[in-house]
This record gives sequence, structure tokens and C-alpha cells, in this order.
Amino acid sequence: MAIIESINIGSREKLSVDGRKTHETGIFKKPVSGPQSVGMRGLPGDAVVDRRYHGGSDKALCAYFSDNFSYLKTELGLDCSAGSFGENLTISGLDEMQVHIGDSFRIGTAEIQCTEPRQPCFKLASIHQCPELIKFLRDSGFTGAYFRVLKPGEIAPGDVLELLKGQANEFSIAKTNRLLYKDKKDKELLEKILSIKELSSTLRKYFQKRMEKTFPCKF
Repeated sequence: MAIIESINIGSREKLSVDGRKTHETGIFKKPVSGPQSVGMRGLPGDAVVDRRYHGGSDKALCAYFSDNFSYLKTELGLDCSAGSFGENLTISGLDEMQVHIGDSFRIGTAEIQCTEPRQPCFKLASIHQCPELIKFLRDSGFTGAYFRVLKPGEIAPGDVLELLKGQANEFSIAKTNRLLYKDKKDKELLEKILSIKELSSTLRKYFQKRMEKTFPCKF
């Protein structure tokens, strides 16, 4: 059974990377208690700073899967807890192999839909003081995922995720990560993922550019 372990909200804070450059970020998420309203743009009061890569209707909610925490502890020695990966929703009972692009879920009175993998950035490596973390997440596929909100509503810690519509496209978050980072020139997979209408607009543009660059049309 998939459950919302924690709902996490962050404020705008400063992050110093390698003692050189300071970045404003909303990555420091903290658990909140009780029911929370969720709208088409996510959780009210949650800071989204760099909107080139975060937020918006296609990436309204960032989720991470707590079933990965023990593996990260074993492999990298990381002590992870709710909000450790800058996620809004810490979810147990699901992982990147079980969630597919386009899968939709009911949580409380809200409905959400998976749109793309979370693409880990240098800020995660910095806050965990683990330089190899980004490569590890990309290689393992344990990246977490983004969701759009199909129906605003109220959610709370402990709510069960009810699968409303599963996708037959077989593009799990793990498989999408392989296309992002490993199978970069697989034309068949690129064509298939571009056919998925639920894919986020940003990732669609990215894969479309890769297709055009790798397999240019010749007339």
C-alpha cells in the first residue's frame, strides 16, 4: 500500500556551495502536520525559487520514495528522512519502477498525475555533502518524480495513494531515467516517449531536441 508519509514545505533560503557561490533555494523542506490544501501550482506557502527547473503546472509537486532510504544508507552512508531530497511528498510503498509517466492517483480529495522524473542537481550533493550523489541517483534511477495536480483538494500525512489510471506505455520513472542518462540514442524509445501526451512539456521539448539532433531528417 502506498502512503503519504510526510508533506514537506520549504521557505526561500541561501545555500553556499563549496564555500564559493551562494544560491537562493527552496530545497530545504520540512514536514508539516495536519491536512494541507493543494492547488494546480502545488502547496501554498512552499517556496519555488528557480522556476526554470522547478514548479509550474507540470511540476507542481515533487515526490521522493522513502523505500530508497535504506539503500542510500547502505551504499552511501546517508541518513535520510522526510524532506531530505527537497520533496513535497515523501511516499512509502512505491518506487521508480512502479510509477509510470501518466499514472494518476487520488490522495485525500485531490488527484495528481506523474509527468517526469525528478532530475537531481548539484544542490542535493551539496546539502548531503556527498559529491558522488548525483551520479549515483542517475545510475540507480532513484531520482523521485514530479506530478501535476489534476484536481485541487486537501491531502494529509497518512493518506493512501489510490491508483485511478495506470498507463500501458511501460515508461516507468526508472525507464525514463535510463533514456535520460544511458540509452540516449535509442530512436525507438525516443519515439515512444514523445507519443505520451501526459509527459511534461519541458521533458518533451528536451527529447524532441535530442531526436532532431541525433536523427536529423534528410530530404
